[in-house]
Amino acid sequence: MKRFGNPLISIAAPLLIILAILGFVHREGSEKFQVIPAFFVGSGLVLTGTVRRLRRRRMLLVVFFLCFFFVFVFFFFFFLYL
Repeated sequence: MKRFGNPLISIAAPLLIILAILGFVHREGSEKFQVIPAFFVGSGLVLTGTVRRLRRRRMLLVVFFLCFFFVFVFFFFFFLYL
């Protein structure tokens, strides 16, 4: 299992989203729009991490099934010609 070097980095994006929401609630008038970039950056970081993790898991699953398939085919032909 992979260990994270700094756990604060893994919670930085969700904290940025929470900070943006709190800033939006506590500001008045046109100042509310100042927190929109922080919200989008935090959301983008969370979504990017999710997409990367899903792609990596899918790639590992494909490699696993390909290896399983090739081992199965090898043993099939090996025992077929015995």
